[in-house]
Amino acid sequence: HAGASTRAPGVASAPRARPRSRRFAVADGDRGASPPAPPSSSSWHRLSARWEADEETAMEGELLDLLSPAWRIMLLSDGSVTRHLRLLCPKLDCTALELVAQGPIGTFAGAGGAAAMPADVERIEGDLVQREVLLRIRGPDADDGCAGWSDEHSAEAVPLTAAADGTVPAVYAASWWSSDTFAEFMSDSASPMWSNLRSANVELYREVRRVYQGDNEALEEVFGTTGPFWGRHYIFWHAGKPMTVVYEVFNPRLENALGPAKPLIRDARGTN
Repeated sequence: HAGASTRAPGVASAPRARPRSRRFAVADGDRGASPPAPPSSSSWHRLSARWEADEETAMEGELLDLLSPAWRIMLLSDGSVTRHLRLLCPKLDCTALELVAQGPIGTFAGAGGAAAMPADVERIEGDLVQREVLLRIRGPDADDGCAGWSDEHSAEAVPLTAAADGTVPAVYAASWWSSDTFAEFMSDSASPMWSNLRSANVELYREVRRVYQGDNEALEEVFGTTGPFWGRHYIFWHAGKPMTVVYEVFNPRLENALGPAKPLIRDARGTN
């Protein structure tokens, strides 16, 4: 994962009762449900990258010209995704966490190393816990849902079936923790990571490590639309040590609120 970018986004490639407090809710389907499926190092949804770059290359390169300011913030800011969504979608009244899979996968090397997960996970010592979640927001059929939700991303987009609480997936995230750190800081594993860390007053620094544009068939089904998708991974640092590595992918249907999620098409004169 050196600092160079690979294939610019502009280069053609092969197609491929809600809480009013605005706090997270656990998706209704998770309440009293069976435990989430045990993960494996190959079960998470990694993008097949058309383009990728480290943070500095992305901030200094053409990515700044290819995305709206709001998408740049979502991908490159060290702030909270949930807070960004709430600011950009002012009618967002409910966010819900769906715990997809969670459990031990062994050591970094034993679980497949950099071929099976971001190379930065090697920085985390000891046995690993892998966790996958969906951040869900109130969908387009809700009268008071996110005004920025869009079904216009792709002609092949299919209507999303909302969960029992009326939410649809906006962000997919996979994360890796040491088993000891997970046990210490994620005591309520059915709640969002931030809820656990805030309750413990944990001070964190988020280091964005890499930005991606790519495809994933499983996420096409989850998001109800074709790619490419924008994603990133970052490290949360605490007390000078890596606490967790997080890999996030965003539903492109958010583009109605965040601006274009794919490159502008320019004519031969360089105009839009």
